[in-house]
Amino acid sequence: MCLGATRQGASAFNQPLSLDTSSVTDMGSMFYSASVFNQPLSLDTSSVMDMSSMFGLADSLSNANKLLIRCAWAGTSAFASAGYGSSWGPGSCTSG
Repeated sequence: MCLGATRQGASAFNQPLSLDTSSVTDMGSMFYSASVFNQPLSLDTSSVMDMSSMFGLADSLSNANKLLIRCAWAGTSAFASAGYGSSWGPGSCTSG
């Protein structure tokens, strides 16, 4: 299942999301150009294989929300391979 084009280009989109993404394999460009988006994300990314450009041009995403997303998805290889490393959402992840 691909959600990439679902939100891509929705420049005024800034709403909380509650989606069942457990079967999603492609989130590439999902929030691309969502220039006012600034929400924490709690999505199941365990099946995702592609997150390339997922947050490209999503310039309003705060460092706090980036850190929450990075820490939540730390074990997702697609997130790391898309270039979202420790400098994206600077800070330390706390263990629960």
